[in-house]
Amino acid sequence: MSDWQDPFAEDEAARERAARRAERERRRGEEDARESLGDRVREGLNEDGAPPPARHPPAATPPAAEPPAALPPSAVAGPSAPAEPEPPTEQYVPPPVAPPPRHPSSGAAHGRRVAALVALGLLIAIVAALGTIISRDGDDDAPAADAPKAKKTIEFVVPEGLDRTQIADVAKKEGLKGDYLKATQSFKGFDPAEYGAEGAENLEGFLFPATYELFKGATVEDLVAKQLEAFEANLAEVDVKGAKGRGYTPYELVIIASMVEREIADMPSVSVVEFDSLLMDFAERAGATLILRGLRAVADFEYEYQMAGMNQQLNDRIETVFLMADVCLQPIASRLVKEIARYGGAIDKFVTPAVATDVALRLKRD
Repeated sequence: MSDWQDPFAEDEAARERAARRAERERRRGEEDARESLGDRVREGLNEDGAPPPARHPPAATPPAAEPPAALPPSAVAGPSAPAEPEPPTEQYVPPPVAPPPRHPSSGAAHGRRVAALVALGLLIAIVAALGTIISRDGDDDAPAADAPKAKKTIEFVVPEGLDRTQIADVAKKEGLKGDYLKATQSFKGFDPAEYGAEGAENLEGFLFPATYELFKGATVEDLVAKQLEAFEANLAEVDVKGAKGRGYTPYELVIIASMVEREIADMPSVSVVEFDSLLMDFAERAGATLILRGLRAVADFEYEYQMAGMNQQLNDRIETVFLMADVCLQPIASRLVKEIARYGGAIDKFVTPAVATDVALRLKRD
């Protein structure tokens, strides 16, 4: 019986040592679980760059509780003492792991690059605009550049009724450079045939008389160009349908008008004006109050008397006055003069020398 030991001989110090040992085992288990979880996360990132699937590590198994130390006999024999509560068992929860940074997609990156380029372009434009404004402000103090000097001009007057030879003399007198007669033989871009002057030897009849403004040092070609331009502009305003109905071409109308202007060249109070309306309407626009009509014989009087009566019905404010021709001129008629010229007869006693020349040229062309 001497070898028997009391199982309750352990004291309170033994129980404390057991509790401290259990706590050390629990902490060691938690540290091992953390290191294992970190290793798994690093291995997953190294393999494919994606975080490994979350796994909950098994809860650490708490160490088996040691059998309670033997209580002293007094504790068994005496009244029962309240049992000491056991430490609660804790379950391990792993700390949250931050997800790896996401890489932007190629589309989003491209959009950001484009936005950055646009912003840079706007910045450059703003800087350039500011530089321009500053430069203009600085130029205000600079002396203004001299304006180009205006060229001096001269006025060249081509009187009505002059032919090419006479205009050439005026051009030479005014100091125009070049040969006017040679320049009016033909002109580039102007075709007399368009106006019925097929086979015309020169531009006679197309050289419009007027006052022209030329630069100092101008040539005769400059004058001819302006004359032809004025001819086309004035002819465009004339209605030539009636003349065409009578067999006249625009060129012949121009020749007739030139002949009349030439015959009255020494009469400054007389002018030739073309119109394509009623005589009374034209006279009203011109401010005329009197119309003169020439009579050769009784046949002319009957026609003119009837015409005067109709005109008075249209406008009674304008009077018509008849003038009788000289006795030696009463038998003259254009129809008879042309017939004499066509058969080679002399017409000098019936018309002026200039008209006789024009009629001969016309018969030669026909």
